[in-house]
Amino acid sequence: MILLDENITHDQKIALEKARYKIKQVVVDVLRKGTQDEQIISWLQKQNRIVFCTLDDDFYKAILTHSSYCILHLDVERDEVSFYIRKFFRHAHFNSWRKQSGKIIRLSHAFISFYSGKDFQLKKIKW
Repeated sequence: MILLDENITHDQKIALEKARYKIKQVVVDVLRKGTQDEQIISWLQKQNRIVFCTLDDDFYKAILTHSSYCILHLDVERDEVSFYIRKFFRHAHFNSWRKQSGKIIRLSHAFISFYSGKDFQLKKIKW
């Protein structure tokens, strides 16, 4: 499942739903508006196979890696979010849960950078 943070606009959620992705959003479907980052992380740790997508760079920390989820920080414009999420799921390095699990990932226009598991070394690949 894909969980969108409250900072991702409704039109981007709709675009992903039209592309047949199973989407939920923090403030609409799961948690309350204004939920603190720590509460979101705690909730994610109790889930299974979830990709949390956010524009908030506070979630791009190696210390947050956990096998229950993947955090996808989008370092792109708000109106590009759905495009980059779809592009991410098609990428050969991340096209399955096994390849996404336990990673903290940043997507930008030129690169994908990520932390994986307990290996706090930053890795970087081109699109």
